[in-house]
Amino acid sequence: RCHGICPMTMPHMRKINTKFAGNPDFRMVSYSITPDLDTPAVLTDYAKRMGITHPDWHLLTGDKQEIYGLARDSYGADTDTKTTQGDSKFLHSEQAFLVDADGYLRGIYNVRFEKDLGTVESDLSKLLASLR
Repeated sequence: RCHGICPMTMPHMRKINTKFAGNPDFRMVSYSITPDLDTPAVLTDYAKRMGITHPDWHLLTGDKQEIYGLARDSYGADTDTKTTQGDSKFLHSEQAFLVDADGYLRGIYNVRFEKDLGTVESDLSKLLASLR
């Protein structure tokens, strides 16, 4: 349902997904921040419209408080708005987070602009190479 940041960032994320798709150690996960609206069926339709076709990119929904807690406590996302908007509101951004297989946050990237994708791809390549 997002008409702002998501449609701008998804094509860039799709490029990353296409480049690394098929690598057995690579997965992409996108969480809905409006799980009350984004049922699995809605997310399936959204994936089709956005051209998300690779099976290693997962669009997830679930319990709102768990999603917000994961984003805030694990990734440091939305930390400023937690106090200004309250715990039940969430301001999403153009950030993508690189997380390793052990759950460690390895990088935070602005994926709104295509020019920043090179850094994401480079860091992701290094991380995947370290697993071999």
